[in-house]
Amino acid sequence: MLALAAVAIAHTPDHAAAEYTPLSHVRLAPVSAASAQEADGKRLEAWLEHLARRGKGSRRFSGISGLITGPALVGLGFWVALDQDRFDGSYQALGATALIGMGATNIGRSLFSLSQLGEAERRYVRFQRARAGGLTARELGRFEGELKGLAEQAKAARYASIVSGFAGALGGGAVLLATGLSDMPSDQERFGWIAGGIITGLGLLGGTFSWIFRSGPERVWQRYRDGQSPRGHRAHQARSFQLTPTVLSGAGAVAGSGTSIGGGGLRIAGTF
Repeated sequence: MLALAAVAIAHTPDHAAAEYTPLSHVRLAPVSAASAQEADGKRLEAWLEHLARRGKGSRRFSGISGLITGPALVGLGFWVALDQDRFDGSYQALGATALIGMGATNIGRSLFSLSQLGEAERRYVRFQRARAGGLTARELGRFEGELKGLAEQAKAARYASIVSGFAGALGGGAVLLATGLSDMPSDQERFGWIAGGIITGLGLLGGTFSWIFRSGPERVWQRYRDGQSPRGHRAHQARSFQLTPTVLSGAGAVAGSGTSIGGGGLRIAGTF
């Protein structure tokens, strides 16, 4: 900064020397509301695109896996229904019906998932249309509200998972206590210890994980509020400022990575 001022002074006519003002008197002028809104719009678009990509990946994975498991379940159901030697019994019809029903449901859900856009993808498409038509402050706030709503829903679900996880752990502990106090046969007692231990462990694991780690929508909303952008996107600051020292009369600018000094003065402007 001092070097730039020195260069400007060197190019200044003698009659302008009295107009010099120290750089300590530089004033910071905030950018206009339109510029701040544009920066927020770019960051929001980056996060909505990020969520859309993740949603698309999950949708495709679910659809493809369903098309694999669905026919397998249907085939297994027909095998159970037709093989009288291996599956002869009162539960044969029930097992075959359940397997065929689950397989057909998986196939239908997978075909629908692969043929339709997900919620995050549709939101990103709506945002692109709104921005193409000129994004207003009201529209920007509406999409921000949707992003915040996702975070609040995910937070409520995480709290419910914490409660249900630790409650399940208490239930597993009760199973272990009942197993230890009962006089059941050894095979049933072994099953009680195993089942109680699994329920307790899964409950503690799920509750602790939900307690420590925030969900994806919560992290996205927090990072957006902090002025951050997704990885791979250039960060856009919500606010900027303009350095306009009245060093000397003349024209000059430093904007972004460019530098221009001319005439007899210095002017520094840009987003930092």
